[in-house]
Amino acid sequence: MPPKSCRYTSEKSQETSLFAIRLERQALELPSGPNQVWSMDFVSDALANGRRIKVPTIVDDYSKEAIDLAVDFGIAGHHVTRVLDQAARFRG
Repeated sequence: MPPKSCRYTSEKSQETSLFAIRLERQALELPSGPNQVWSMDFVSDALANGRRIKVPTIVDDYSKEAIDLAVDFGIAGHHVTRVLDQAARFRG
């Protein structure tokens, strides 16, 4: 990952400085079987009438199988946890 740069302004001197944050990348461990590592992402789209839909997607990193797709007009945090709990109960 390239270094991130941020600009900040000191309140006392009103001078702008540039600093860099360097992070070392760590290799991800590859799963050796299904249900060890899941990835989650959020996808959104718009319907023909203009309403937005949101879809949290959960994918098994080993089998590349879609564990769950939950389509809704809005997704709150408690809804995401409910979907994850349901997927974990179903998959074991």
